Amino acid sequence: MANRKFLLVSPREPSGATWLINCLLELGVKTYRQSARPMWRPTTLGFELESHEAILRKWLPALTDHAVFQFSNGIEVEWTHSWPRGAVENIPVIYFVRDPRDALFSRYKREAPEVGFEAFLRFPDAQTLLDKVDTWKLFSAYWLNHPDRDVVRFEDYKLSPEDTLGKVLAFMKLDAKRADILSAIENSTSERATSAEQKYRQEHPEDDQVINRSGRAGEWRNLASEQDAFAEISRRCVELTKALGYGDTQSSNLKPPVLGSPVASFRAGLSSFAERVKTIDFAESCLEAIDRIPGEIPRWPLVFAQFCLESHECRMLLESLCEVASNESPELVRPLVQIYGKYGDESDCYWKLYRRTGRRIFLGRAGIKAVVNHIAIRVKNWILTNRDEARFSG
Repeated sequence: MANRKFLLVSPREPSGATWLINCLLELGVKTYRQSARPMWRPTTLGFELESHEAILRKWLPALTDHAVFQFSNGIEVEWTHSWPRGAVENIPVIYFVRDPRDALFSRYKREAPEVGFEAFLRFPDAQTLLDKVDTWKLFSAYWLNHPDRDVVRFEDYKLSPEDTLGKVLAFMKLDAKRADILSAIENSTSERATSAEQKYRQEHPEDDQVINRSGRAGEWRNLASEQDAFAEISRRCVELTKALGYGDTQSSNLKPPVLGSPVASFRAGLSSFAERVKTIDFAESCLEAIDRIPGEIPRWPLVFAQFCLESHECRMLLESLCEVASNESPELVRPLVQIYGKYGDESDCYWKLYRRTGRRIFLGRAGIKAVVNHIAIRVKNWILTNRDEARFSG
């Protein structure tokens, strides 16, 4: 008998979904992410994590605490940041969401703190051509219109993790002993996640990206220098934030706007982006790769051929394109990296891609060489730094 399947969906912005993923793993629920290759390898003892997914130990302490998992409750959960497509209306959805002001700021701190928060919000998303705020709003609205979904808020899990996890298990019709629920929560705290990340980085000194931040609810209220940006997010997301309980007046029932095809909505991104029309130099070199992207949603329209971006914006956009291509069309990563070479160092693009995904299968010989060189340099610097500190201490 096939497992009952659920989708655990969250926006690209950090929303705390890894807490729920870790809790489910601790409770013996087969949980995996959307990937080109299976995440789990069946063995005589149970299921073991595939080596190409080892980077997930940085997010999920359960993967550090357990070498083998027993999945035997007839349920599986696939987690994703993808847009709805295909027959997903037939699969129950758990939508994990966070106040967009905190979520967008957290993504900014993780990905591009050097460009400024307002500039980061304005930069077009590679999949939609909308800016970050409208992309969050549209993504949430589409998933909240799913006919069979449960909404889990980051703020509720922080306030009452037992009640929040119990609500999810009830939606999944999964019985669990209270002692097991409390144990799963204890093994999924932010402190445990930070400890797992530190252990992973000790084993991989080349990895200098910090993923687990403090993650406090309502952190945006204390960031005085960014209040103009937060006010703009509030204004543009007012319907959804009120419905989700983040506005001054909480709605009694979540009623997201009724939407049509994602394709029609994504085209709205062209109108704001079109103000930057200048030349075709940048995207002419992208057309061949862009035109070959499959899928029912035109993530990378040929309209790119009309735009001219600053060099650092070209690099940011191409990094995003490479990341999406690595999941759906790995053969396009290399030509996109070659285009990146016109605006920066190709090896930097490969390294950033490796850090973001931890997957090696799409890198090819050139990408693997670039990543190995970056790792060697970082390990060497780490050794020299620790040696100098030891000498100074002595």
